[in-house]
Amino acid sequence: MKNFIKSNVAAIIIAFLLLISTAFALNTGYAIIDTNNQLVGVDITSEFAAMTVSSGSATTIDTADVWHGFIDASTGTLSGNWSFVEGVRTDLSGATFATADSGNKTNITGVTHNLSVNDYVTLSGSSTGGYNTTTSTVHQVTAVGGATDFTLDRAFVDDPGTEGFVTRADQLVAGAGAAGTYIVQCSASGFIATNAATVQFGVFKNGTLEAKRDRKFSNANDRGAFNFANGRIISVVATDVLWIGIFNEDNTNNVTIGDQDWSVHKL
Repeated sequence: MKNFIKSNVAAIIIAFLLLISTAFALNTGYAIIDTNNQLVGVDITSEFAAMTVSSGSATTIDTADVWHGFIDASTGTLSGNWSFVEGVRTDLSGATFATADSGNKTNITGVTHNLSVNDYVTLSGSSTGGYNTTTSTVHQVTAVGGATDFTLDRAFVDDPGTEGFVTRADQLVAGAGAAGTYIVQCSASGFIATNAATVQFGVFKNGTLEAKRDRKFSNANDRGAFNFANGRIISVVATDVLWIGIFNEDNTNNVTIGDQDWSVHKL
């Protein structure tokens, strides 16, 4: 009888250890510790999401000192309550900018946009500087009147001579069960097209810049690894959108993220 009990206890312990090791090997779980600092279980339902870049192409910089949504990523591993939405960059050449909501918003018509209500977007390359996206003016789509008609929550300025580009970045979107506190990890390598420049790489949640890091590129041959937002803790609720922006402080030289691994993991 004693041998039977011992063998079953041993089997339970082995099964428990295998469960823990499997959960962490798959990056899908975390330990449960009681008030006495004793391991009492393992949660294998942790939420996580990732985007990756492999041998990426250049991000076009239309305007210096302006955020550009990053659209060169692919979906990584996602838990069930996260989704990946591919970004889109739209040339607004020929579009008409008009006042909306008594001047509090701007209606843009005349080009096919592929945007949806509530999308967060950047605008760059406009000859009217007030439309271009700074840290405090990430735009949100408030209405879509059709395939060639959308409205931004940006006060109307004028109908610019050069309309620019509107970009919805590649996004990680939190679903109904994804709410919680997350740690952000991001490592990348990259380079600039020509000449020296300081480039900011930022992580946004909805329209808010959560974290950023500067990388000084001394010349076109300056290629190297860097990280941004590593270890940053953010709170997430359902429908939140996470995305990456690029900001060239000095000029309009294009920036390439050659490889990147970006992930968020629920604590």
